Amino acid sequence: AKYGDISMGTLTVEGTLAADKSTVKVASGGTVNGVANIKTLDLTGTLNVGAKDAAGSLSVGELKGSGYIFADPAWVNGVSNEHSVVAVGKLASGSTVEAGRNSLVAVGTSNAAEAETAFKQSGFVLADTNEETAPWNAVNSVVYVNGGKTVSGSATTYTAVDGYVLATGADEGTAKTGDGVYVDDGALLIIDAATVDTEGN
Repeated sequence: AKYGDISMGTLTVEGTLAADKSTVKVASGGTVNGVANIKTLDLTGTLNVGAKDAAGSLSVGELKGSGYIFADPAWVNGVSNEHSVVAVGKLASGSTVEAGRNSLVAVGTSNAAEAETAFKQSGFVLADTNEETAPWNAVNSVVYVNGGKTVSGSATTYTAVDGYVLATGADEGTAKTGDGVYVDDGALLIIDAATVDTEGN
């Protein structure tokens, strides 16, 4: 189903929310353990994507507000069974998206499949890097960056990361504040070099 603009206290998604043509205003966070596609998310509070026994998927065209999105499903015997994915095309200043354990966060694109493909091509796998049996190519969380390169005639523009994007592998939100991209030990940063400003423009 397609929805008009939605305003609510808490957002809870266990199935599918197809709001890719809607603005969704959330006053006090919530949980996405299913699949949510949202055109514009105006978020206050913490929105958890995934839980200890479930993975979630959230795609957002534009994230507004001062909210905190945290992606975190747990491991199954130290191995990723199903990971959570958060893809945000544009972040507002003051908003934060964090990839906790066993999760993938994409910024600069709302296409989760694009980030999944880039991660698969990297040769790394999601697993608990603290486990002695973790494979050599294990990472605990991933941030994928698409620079939003757009060419119009002789003009080339890029999409800035105005909010804060983190890969920490944490089991709960770290409440870190700042802007730009932060990648902790054991995490992986993937940059699509064809989409970012490499000449300081």
